[in-house]
Amino acid sequence: MMIAAVAVAVLTAVTPTPSADVPQEFLSGHTDRMRVRPVLAQLRPAQVDPRLRGSRLAAARAAINSCDPASVAALRGVPSTPGSGDAPEACVVFGDGRKGRSETRYLLGPAVVTGGDVGSVFVGQASKRRPSLEMKLGESGSAAFDGFAAGNPTSTVAVTLDGQVRASARVNQAGTVLGAGGRLSIALAPGTPRVTARELATRIVESRLERLVGFARDATMTLRAREILGASHPRLDDKTEFRADRSVPESTDELLLGCYSNLGLYVLRVDRPDFSSVMMVTTAHEMLHAAYRGLTDRERERVNARVDSFYSTLDDAAVRETIDSYSAAERHSELHSVLATQIRVLSPQLEKYYRKYFINRLAIVDAYDNFNRQFVDLRGRLTAFANDLDSTKTQLTDLRPNLDAAGARADSLSDQITSLRNQGRIGESNDLVPAQNAAVDEANGLLAQYNALVDHFNTTLDDYNALAEQGLGLVNAISAVPITRASE
Repeated sequence: MMIAAVAVAVLTAVTPTPSADVPQEFLSGHTDRMRVRPVLAQLRPAQVDPRLRGSRLAAARAAINSCDPASVAALRGVPSTPGSGDAPEACVVFGDGRKGRSETRYLLGPAVVTGGDVGSVFVGQASKRRPSLEMKLGESGSAAFDGFAAGNPTSTVAVTLDGQVRASARVNQAGTVLGAGGRLSIALAPGTPRVTARELATRIVESRLERLVGFARDATMTLRAREILGASHPRLDDKTEFRADRSVPESTDELLLGCYSNLGLYVLRVDRPDFSSVMMVTTAHEMLHAAYRGLTDRERERVNARVDSFYSTLDDAAVRETIDSYSAAERHSELHSVLATQIRVLSPQLEKYYRKYFINRLAIVDAYDNFNRQFVDLRGRLTAFANDLDSTKTQLTDLRPNLDAAGARADSLSDQITSLRNQGRIGESNDLVPAQNAAVDEANGLLAQYNALVDHFNTTLDDYNALAEQGLGLVNAISAVPITRASE
């Protein structure tokens, strides 16, 4: 199996002029954090203990991190999780926002759904006195909630917003329904004012930017870069959305992880945890396409000259293969993005130029290398297996005539011995026995050698196929279009 080249690309199209209407989240670096988390336990009011210090505090935090309700229940005091600890994969302790001992607090499990999973939100009506939040989930969010609900049919889930529980409901019962088209309906508490429900809906919509703002932060984007990104109408798309948003089909020799066009900037959501950093790299790459399009003609000429000067000295076959696949009209924009996000050492002029956009450009290159190394290593191992298979086939091909010849000599001598003995010429037949035995020994030795090569070939082929299947899984983790072995 040939592993496709991994790249992020720009779509050539009319690019929108950056708008002054940049979402505040990209400027401030802060977004609302929405999670749908399973409720593991409700804490006792007596467990609110602000005096936790030292070893007691460490033990309480360890119990929370274990996600074990029994361990948390055994604690005398349980601290609430600070906002900085609201990671989707972590267990947390959040309350409902009421003050003092009237606040109800919960041990909550890792998030099933986050703001990045939500496409749209509106306020519905679960019953006469109960408004509801109607969240349209994307492909990944729907699959995650479906999987959770199937395994936890009677669980309670809580909707948290910036570290507070804002709603809760039972799974697969009145209040929480994942309907057709991935719409998650969660009823709010009876008597909740619709203005409160609308405020929640608005903030959940804003929470969709959490991961994109996080990518900008991880890429160490400057304020200028974050303004460009925010003005480009960025979206983190699951695979179905990404296929719809792209204006051109994915090529057969390249995996498209992001695109920038007249419609906006799109980044493919990658759910595989060890590949998550590629989304940050893609966001930076596509932002640079937007930045390049925003340059004046004079600025672009100066940047092109610096890019060309450096590229003429670059000894990187993979980058050159990628760049050579682009048309002359696309080449400079692609180089402008690739050099910044994939090349560790640039010319002093280019390093100074890219400081307009990144405080620490190498943070992006490190992320790219960590991701790309898996594919480089995989291609290297597949190539080694392929070379071994080719070498073994050559050895088998070269050995076969000698094996056949030795076997033919042994058979011929055996036939002669039998014929002489049938004629009563025993002495002459005995004279041929040593030669016949030697021919048999040679044939058996060559046969053993041949069979060992066949065994080695089959074992290597099994290893190759297993690695190719592993590689297919890696490729499909970052491919918007499913790939199968049969279609390669």
